[in-house]
Amino acid sequence: MDSISLIKEICQSVDKFEEELQQQFHVNINEAITICLLATGQYSSGDVSKLTHMRASHTSKILRSLEEKGFVNRIMGEKDKRLMYFSLTEKGENAGRVLRNNDIALPPLIRKLEEVIEKEGK
Repeated sequence: MDSISLIKEICQSVDKFEEELQQQFHVNINEAITICLLATGQYSSGDVSKLTHMRASHTSKILRSLEEKGFVNRIMGEKDKRLMYFSLTEKGENAGRVLRNNDIALPPLIRKLEEVIEKEGK
């Protein structure tokens, strides 16, 4: 298989995975990544941006969307009331458990890539 065809097949597999996220959780892939991060603790918008490698403006939109969908709570900073932190709601925690435990079906090509990456990491 040529490289271009392989890349196209990978993109189609990622699109299929994102469709599954939409069907099961009503979130896109960046929202799912943010849920997985927040499943590990409470973070500011800046922290989320740095840890997910997304631009600050994009992170703000994602956090707002997740808040509107009921996955995320906004918490005022204790020391600095101007600083906002984000944590998961019960709905978000449930989604985070499923996403972090790989309880969502991955397309076969993505599953193979995951196996190769895990093998390379050992």
